[in-house]
Amino acid sequence: MSHAVCERYFQSKRVFTSVEFKAHLAEHAPERQHRYASILHYYRTQRRLCRIKKGLYAPVSEGAAHGKEQAVTGFLLAGKMTPDATLAYHTALEFHGCGYSVWNLSVYASRRPVKPLSRRTGRVKGVVFPKALRDRGAEFEETELCVGSHQTLRVTTLERTLVDIVDRPWLCGEWDEVGRGYAAAGWWNGLDVERVMAYALSLQNAFTIAKTGFFLDLCRQELGLAAGATEPLRPHAPRQPRYLDWRRRQRGPVARISKWNLIVPAWVQERAWNNA
Repeated sequence: MSHAVCERYFQSKRVFTSVEFKAHLAEHAPERQHRYASILHYYRTQRRLCRIKKGLYAPVSEGAAHGKEQAVTGFLLAGKMTPDATLAYHTALEFHGCGYSVWNLSVYASRRPVKPLSRRTGRVKGVVFPKALRDRGAEFEETELCVGSHQTLRVTTLERTLVDIVDRPWLCGEWDEVGRGYAAAGWWNGLDVERVMAYALSLQNAFTIAKTGFFLDLCRQELGLAAGATEPLRPHAPRQPRYLDWRRRQRGPVARISKWNLIVPAWVQERAWNNA
């Protein structure tokens, strides 16, 4: 009986935690629940399971070479790294279909990220939730649960993702990746720009608010925004000019965006990626 219960579970999963497996036994084979650790060890010795890291397992298909698990996508791995793992930044942008480049790095946000993980399918890295959210216990603001055939994932909404990628741009890539992401979001049916702005304000960071407003304006046509739609953000912009990319402020021509008190590379203002 317990073997059938385990097999059905393994066949329904691509990756799972020991806590989830224990809960499954508690529901379907309660007399075996206390032995969940030894059961997992048994299936590992039978090469039916592969341990990815402590407490995280992947089933192995019958006939797989050397007992290796089937390829697990970065989305699935990142979503199981910690109990509160939330797909974020470029990974969330890809998840929503608005990423331009394909990364071999999957990023998740967590209260306590664990050590980065390297697999055949790429690397998985965790970052802490933004401080403004942690301070008020709102880490899951603008996130959603996406239920799939093999796993339920928590991911930042597209509205939040658009703000997060300008708040921590190094977790998205170059500014052209950010700009393409904003433009692509215009294709997403139902994008709520009011929620984008509300989330930006919730981070209580003038620089992030200004960058959000700048990119919304820059991609206003794709997003279908009326003139003045971003005015609610304007009073919260920095009082002094800030370089969009402070690391490269000495490189190439720049443009002064007085509305947001930003100094941006000219190629960003001119959306040079459209000509690439």
